[in-house]
Amino acid sequence: MKIRTPEDITPEQAPHLEGREIIVHPAGLAKRSAAQKWGVRPLPKRFRRIKRELLITGTGRSGTTHLSHLMKHYEIPVEHEAVGRAGTSSHYFHTDSDWYPMQPWDRRGRKIHVGERLSDFEFKRVVLVVRAPLPCIGSMMGIFQVIDHEFLIDNGMMPTGRLSKLERCMWNYYAVNTKILAQKPDAVFHLEDLKRNWKKIAPLLGIGNPGAYPEDVGGHNRSSGFRRRVELTWEDLEKTNAALTSDIKKLARKLKY
Repeated sequence: MKIRTPEDITPEQAPHLEGREIIVHPAGLAKRSAAQKWGVRPLPKRFRRIKRELLITGTGRSGTTHLSHLMKHYEIPVEHEAVGRAGTSSHYFHTDSDWYPMQPWDRRGRKIHVGERLSDFEFKRVVLVVRAPLPCIGSMMGIFQVIDHEFLIDNGMMPTGRLSKLERCMWNYYAVNTKILAQKPDAVFHLEDLKRNWKKIAPLLGIGNPGAYPEDVGGHNRSSGFRRRVELTWEDLEKTNAALTSDIKKLARKLKY
């Protein structure tokens, strides 16, 4: 199967999309989900990595959708879960994966990294956005599908086997943040600080003279049917997996929560 380069993206802007062969992977655990597993092989070594300005990344439910809308508000072409002319805001681009989820029902233009993978790119600046553990994990429980966890399983970031929904979300929070921190991002900030510290955070994203925080910017992810987050306590996590809870608490302190 061949992907056609989107009409608004020229081959010069995104040569990695031109005629790339898409590989559709077996469903596996995702057989209970409508999402499909689409990927591409790594580019040949002779192909120079494509330079982009910014990668914003973090766990799911940490604000990557909203941040992509903020960047567009300032006319900076950072796409959500697809690489634009200035970069991407994505909770998948912490890993150079053989596949990324394809969501056929989603008609919002470019899909989740279809025709591209992390190793195609060299980002000048990498920024990690984090959210406090309990609300973030609770939000994952409200919206994450099987495919979100299988992405980590297939990339060796989460145990295989039968885990409860809460334990899968706990692993997702811990594994993704830990991996990105190990990659030494250029900056880390709390989602909770975005509005009150906007003038300090904006330069980390390459936004000069940001002015007041734009309250009218949307992008809060409700694309798969918004569900209220599950309210959690540390006791809930400890009952599920005490050792992992201890690791999450240590990570939270490292993230200055």
